Amino acid sequence: MSSLDRDQSEYDGGGAADRPTAEATGRIGTPKRPGTIAEPLKGMAVLIVEDEAIINLDLAMTAEAFGARMIVSAHSLEEARGALEMGQFDIAVLDLSLPDGDSMPLAEELHGNGVRIYFYSGDEERTDILDRFPGAGFVMKPATESAWSDVFAGLVGSDG
Repeated sequence: MSSLDRDQSEYDGGGAADRPTAEATGRIGTPKRPGTIAEPLKGMAVLIVEDEAIINLDLAMTAEAFGARMIVSAHSLEEARGALEMGQFDIAVLDLSLPDGDSMPLAEELHGNGVRIYFYSGDEERTDILDRFPGAGFVMKPATESAWSDVFAGLVGSDG
């Protein structure tokens, strides 16, 4: 089983019996966020491309807590390309440097398909890439759940 198959989760708004168990998702519970918009990702499909497993899982749990209907995690460009065959995504969180290359070609493809992109990197000098991707965001590593809350809350009421 590939890590893409293992990490991919789809939520269709069904009952608890339709959702993967905590063991399947690696999730213990959904944290409550007083004072924030509860589900800024409600109904959205999110692609997370991050090679560090703990960060990838944390991002997936955060997207789930914010109401994403589908979350697909990939740890490499190869896995991300396979994920694109699963359907259209609304949002992609991309690590800039992956084990099998730079994520810029993937970002160009996603951006061309109308996917909102958030680059996630520890390299602050790469923020210049935002000029190439209007509407994209750049989040510096490490980012807290609160920081992602602010980023995703900005989606509410925006037209993409």
